[in-house]
Amino acid sequence: MIMKHRFVIPAIILCFQVCAPALPSPPSHAPIEVLSGIIYKRVDGRSLRLDLYRPVHRRGPLPVTVFLHGGGWMIGDKTDVTREYRGALLRGLLDRGYAVASVQYRLCDAGNVHFPAPLEDCGDAVRWLRRHAVEYGLDPDNIGLWGSSAGAHLALMTAYAQEGEFPGSAELRGISPKVNYVVNNFGPTDLERLFRPETGDLLLWALRLWNREAHDLRRLRLSSITGLDLRRRRDEVIGLCRRYSPVNHVRGGVATITFHGDGDRTVPLEQAKLLDDALRQHGIRHELVICRGEGHGLRGLGREKVDDLVRRTVAFIDESRTH
Repeated sequence: MIMKHRFVIPAIILCFQVCAPALPSPPSHAPIEVLSGIIYKRVDGRSLRLDLYRPVHRRGPLPVTVFLHGGGWMIGDKTDVTREYRGALLRGLLDRGYAVASVQYRLCDAGNVHFPAPLEDCGDAVRWLRRHAVEYGLDPDNIGLWGSSAGAHLALMTAYAQEGEFPGSAELRGISPKVNYVVNNFGPTDLERLFRPETGDLLLWALRLWNREAHDLRRLRLSSITGLDLRRRRDEVIGLCRRYSPVNHVRGGVATITFHGDGDRTVPLEQAKLLDDALRQHGIRHELVICRGEGHGLRGLGREKVDDLVRRTVAFIDESRTH
């Protein structure tokens, strides 16, 4: 049974919920409807859910943007869509007449969950929304992906992957996971360059002496997403990093807009530029917006810069729709 919780949020309340606390509330907005905790998939004895945000007074099938949260593929929650600058973009999309689905996916760990599990879930969320489009008043021909950090990586991979590459649930097979666009907020695009799994033992030892926290986090990330021990199966880890890097799948890409801080030390700006170059080489419509002075998460954006991010993102999505 699909679990549904329906309620209408008055505009003034929503502003406090979805905008970053440090920012002033924007002008009043029309109310929205939130359907929370909808089960879109059952896998390995657990239910995966999504929250669907919809403007109340819009007629006709609504175009939908699917949000994937960040957290290094290991932590995070679908409610992240309401926090910091993301809350303002959520509100901007709703005001423009878009529905937004924020998705829970399986998180990687050192035990049983590794790639491609979260990629299968993200594709299945798109498939499920397409299958149930009429029921929820959505437009199956106008679906896009938006992600932050690790969620942006998953969004890019889901958008660029070939049909059937990550088949997911048998119940949803035969339904396309393809989307019209992807919004990339500071996501990793080349895992091989980001994690450097080819680095030799001597350099790894030096890194551990210089910055043990960075060394241990790197190994944890690689073992969690691949399920392999880097020291024992280095060549296989390198191969998986290449397989799960969006820059290596650009040929199947869609319209892409990227926002990335030039002070990002978690996912360096180089990652955005690599994707930008690859998209340009393949003639795929794209934009790269460099946020000056911003680190990972774009947490230092003031109201004016947040408004600009919202405006540019919504305009890009509008241009990517099938009319």
